[in-house]
Amino acid sequence: MKMKTQRSNKGKRGQASRERAGLPPEADGCADGRNAATAAASVAVSEAFGTASASLGSPAASAAITAVAEPEGTEASPRLVIIGCGNPNRRDDGAGPAVIAALRQLLGDQLPADVLLCDAGTDGMAVMFRARGCRSLVIIDAARNTGAEPGAIFEVPGEELQQPHPQDSLNLHDFRWQHALHAGRQIFGDAFPRHVRVFLVEAADTGFGLELSKSVQAAVDTLAQRLAREIALAAGGAGAARGVEQAAEANDLPVISLRDARLYLPAEICRAFFAGVGGVVLVRDGDDLCILPVRQAAGGGFLLKQRNAAGDCVVEALEFLRREGLEELRRSSSRAEWDDRNGALRLPDFLRAGEGAG
Repeated sequence: MKMKTQRSNKGKRGQASRERAGLPPEADGCADGRNAATAAASVAVSEAFGTASASLGSPAASAAITAVAEPEGTEASPRLVIIGCGNPNRRDDGAGPAVIAALRQLLGDQLPADVLLCDAGTDGMAVMFRARGCRSLVIIDAARNTGAEPGAIFEVPGEELQQPHPQDSLNLHDFRWQHALHAGRQIFGDAFPRHVRVFLVEAADTGFGLELSKSVQAAVDTLAQRLAREIALAAGGAGAARGVEQAAEANDLPVISLRDARLYLPAEICRAFFAGVGGVVLVRDGDDLCILPVRQAAGGGFLLKQRNAAGDCVVEALEFLRREGLEELRRSSSRAEWDDRNGALRLPDFLRAGEGAG
């Protein structure tokens, strides 16, 4: 797989921050248009910024936007909001919405009530309104001109990418998620999330079309699995989440075993890494076994069957063992390691003939 994740260090905004994030000056999210926002919101904001001297933090702007952002009967604010941005009609520019669609399919009815998934298209105003009141915000968009291989995934703190909307432009078609982050902090103050992460996926093709390129589709699947795992961990309680995360960082995840050609996966592994997944693909990498989640049934693989009320699962692996010439390997065990680069559980030396790492 060609996907890679790059993280930036927090620090001074501007070019230095973009360089640390691996993004050159011209690199940007691919938001070339805008879905129709709420008409009332557009009118109110336009009136609020009717003069060049108008300020985002002015009472007029705040009152106008609050009036359309707080309809009667608004539900309680979510803990986490994940927003996909981009134009699905421009191939890889639709990476953000594709991640949201994948998350909805992965989690299904297991999506926690305090998590909101939103396809904002190219509507920057929707980003600002949807983010208000949540504790944590994730934005996903396509990127271009970074110099990285297509499908590369960048994770950047939102504060390093936020930008003020150009003062000489009152065109809301140009109001993008970068501007929404800046404006939201000024308008909503403490009601706007302070913890913001932005995931950018390097695009291969942003011409007209509905299908993602293979490299970007692979990145979308990996990112969706990662976010689904984070959601599942958090849903299990802060203590459980910290425990599994710490175990993963220490390469001390529970043991996965093979007995009589069946793989046995503990419940904590299934909740943390395979939430909402009905199947897995088994891949041999030398003597290591890699277990990759399958997002769609059409992707093939082996069924991940729940075997008890606790949530332990089993995978019938005989066909895989026969294909690899390992029919005699009926028992093995290995402590799992999460391979973030390839979006898979890795079992070191699991397929070593006649033995397994305990």
